[in-house]
Amino acid sequence: AAAAAAAVDAAVDAISVLPGGAGCRNTGQGAVIVADDRGRVCPKEDLDSASGCCPSTSGGNKLEQQKQKQQQKLELDQQHQELRAPVKHEVDELAAAGAGAA
Repeated sequence: AAAAAAAVDAAVDAISVLPGGAGCRNTGQGAVIVADDRGRVCPKEDLDSASGCCPSTSGGNKLEQQKQKQQQKLELDQQHQELRAPVKHEVDELAAAGAGAA
């Protein structure tokens, strides 16, 4: 357990903490994605070089924005299906009525 803790500590870059505790420690070994000690995950390019923190989700975290866009797309797809269902039903009824009249 001590070896595992030492390995985790070795994998975490110590970033000097800014006044007021505004700094973060983060995983520095990730090639593209990093995580900070506040639980945020971000692309390495979005990491604040002064604090070592990933931006807050309201601050433009690209991963969070992508997740929100995917959720919005799913919601729009669901709304589209809900709106389309009654129209399809009416078309089917008209087609059936037309076939019965012929």
